[in-house]
Amino acid sequence: MSEGRAELALSEASSAKGDAVAAIVHARAAAAAYVPGASHQGIAFRRLRAIAEESEAKGDTESALFAWRSIRAVSIGSRSLFTPGTREREAADAAIVRLSSALSAGTTSIHKGGVGTTPRMYSETLSAEPPPRLAWSALLLAGVALWLAGGVWLTARGWDADGRIRGGVLKRALALAFAGALIWVTALLLA
Repeated sequence: MSEGRAELALSEASSAKGDAVAAIVHARAAAAAYVPGASHQGIAFRRLRAIAEESEAKGDTESALFAWRSIRAVSIGSRSLFTPGTREREAADAAIVRLSSALSAGTTSIHKGGVGTTPRMYSETLSAEPPPRLAWSALLLAGVALWLAGGVWLTARGWDADGRIRGGVLKRALALAFAGALIWVTALLLA
């Protein structure tokens, strides 16, 4: 959470200097520092949207696309059992289709020229993205659960009445924690 808040502050500072690209990079990093229930991700999504809309209003289509694509990337990259930023991603997808179509038609705005059939092509490309891998998410959670179970087991049963550690309990707790860490690392490598 502290990383997310720090990146938001860097985004604000970059924006104050007029550096849209750095502001986007930092806002994207803040949004990517996903913690369920933390407020910084929602703020970062709103920040990215504001930069995208402001860039588009100024005619800076590349920066606008970069911001919209950042929203999309973070929403996809943060998926697990939950999908944060679904509404933001839908708005980003629509803007990406609109702006990409306008760029391919040789204009900077959808209202300045004909677009042809490219919006459908862009829409199909964006919707062809695979769903989240729930098995991978479950494996990550199982690893964390086993690791925590080892710690809880050691805390609850690891000491006798005299305050000495019980060898058998220590071995089982370490085995659980090691198995959890191994499963978690394996899941990360498979991602």
